[in-house]
Amino acid sequence: WLDLSTVPLDGVDGSPGAPLTVSCKLQGGDPAPDVLLEFVPRHRDVATVAVRTDRYGRADFGHVTLPGTVRTSDERYENITKGIGGLLSSGIKLTLTPGFRVRGNVVLTDGTPQKGVTVTLRAPHDKLRPRQRSTVTTADGTFAFGGLTEKHEYILFATTRRNGRTWSSKVGRITASAEPQTLTIRDEDPKLGPGR
Repeated sequence: WLDLSTVPLDGVDGSPGAPLTVSCKLQGGDPAPDVLLEFVPRHRDVATVAVRTDRYGRADFGHVTLPGTVRTSDERYENITKGIGGLLSSGIKLTLTPGFRVRGNVVLTDGTPQKGVTVTLRAPHDKLRPRQRSTVTTADGTFAFGGLTEKHEYILFATTRRNGRTWSSKVGRITASAEPQTLTIRDEDPKLGPGR
């Protein structure tokens, strides 16, 4: 339980905070619309503010308490974290990159591609936002995740229900690369015999 009456809502020095705007563009210079951005005041994670860029790639956080950090938290792009120490004379400009990809397919043990399987990518480190991402395989059993870093490791899980039973697969310690990953799902439910 957090008593909001004890949390100062203005600047540390009693000022009403500082205006913060962020402009996001893609590598080619085009604006990056609908990008999820967060501002996290230093030592005050509970006061995190999230906004999305408009069609021109701009986001207005309003007045924020400095110092803090602006970060992208959009699974389409590689994460960016930018610290802000003091007052800004102009807004922050970020150039977004698609980052690296993990791609692959989900099959049965006989190699048959599986449509509609939920594939989840998890990061055992705290460098990926959001930390867990999910997608569903296409008609040919393929999936892809973007916005990843090349140097970190990830874990893939595939799960689905077939004939009332859970089928799944896991591939761990992979890195974003050009090599597709194959997840072979198997019936994971225990087989119970008589008297169990």
